[in-house]
Amino acid sequence: MKIHIELISSLCVILLAVSTACCGAETQSGDTAQPGKNRDTKPQFIYLDPQKMVKVHIQKKWVEIPAVSHISGGMIELALGSVYAPNCRSHESLFLTWARPSLVHAGLQVIGLKPGKPVKFDGQSKLPSGDGLYIYVVWKEKKENKDELKYSRLEKCIYNNLVQEPVTDIKWIFTGSQLTKQAVEPEKKEDTTDTESKDEKKPKMKVVYEADVDGTIIATWHWSVTVIDISLPEGANDEALQAYHKTMPKIDTPVRIVFSPSEISEKKMIQEYASQAFVLPEEEQKKLEEEKEKEKKKKEKSEIESILGPDFESL
Repeated sequence: MKIHIELISSLCVILLAVSTACCGAETQSGDTAQPGKNRDTKPQFIYLDPQKMVKVHIQKKWVEIPAVSHISGGMIELALGSVYAPNCRSHESLFLTWARPSLVHAGLQVIGLKPGKPVKFDGQSKLPSGDGLYIYVVWKEKKENKDELKYSRLEKCIYNNLVQEPVTDIKWIFTGSQLTKQAVEPEKKEDTTDTESKDEKKPKMKVVYEADVDGTIIATWHWSVTVIDISLPEGANDEALQAYHKTMPKIDTPVRIVFSPSEISEKKMIQEYASQAFVLPEEEQKKLEEEKEKEKKKKEKSEIESILGPDFESL
């Protein structure tokens, strides 16, 4: 059963307000806002999670999350996937992050964006609805033993096969995913008698934000549970778009994905990121290696199935 997305939006914003009031908001200089001081001054930024994955720049109206470049060529269905989710289609994603999709949703609402509605089914030709936003990729490259700041609009990392040229200058659509009910796996009991009542045998249900399970934060093929979707009609064709190797950062490059309701100038990008270090934390590096290993096993299994058939494991 689908449940209106505004429910989770309200809960996230309330949670944000409560956590900010209780814990204090970390400012850009690294200080903590003290209760009773500068109450009329908005903090420069706040984090929505203890892991500091989702950073909301209150004054600039940006949302920023860390990610890593994942592929440099081939067909894609996602521009950004989250390995927080158990079902992330990482092999089809330009970039991977560890940020929780529902918190990205909350952050976008904090900076004033309103979610619309995703497509009703995957690959639908009708465009989804929602506020438009700009998305940037920021990273650093070594040049003459120095780190040189690079940044690009996200769509410039994508090549359109139908028109034989890179995608340029589009706004993405904040669709907002959706909520659904999901069965909770029952706890295993040693005593499995038939004395349970009908109510006890019914599976317990919980409400989940679908992108938290699916892992799609930014879709390039119109996806029914994505947080953000592409605004091109080519999004209905899963063979239309691919990674553009000329503009993609090298594989495994740490990047920042920045979301904004308005365009961000080069000057502001340099001011914000020129002095920052772009390093993948050890824990995230470990998760990335685990995800790569999962992809490798899936590929090997698929290759074997193509030769021996889907029932090869029973042979």
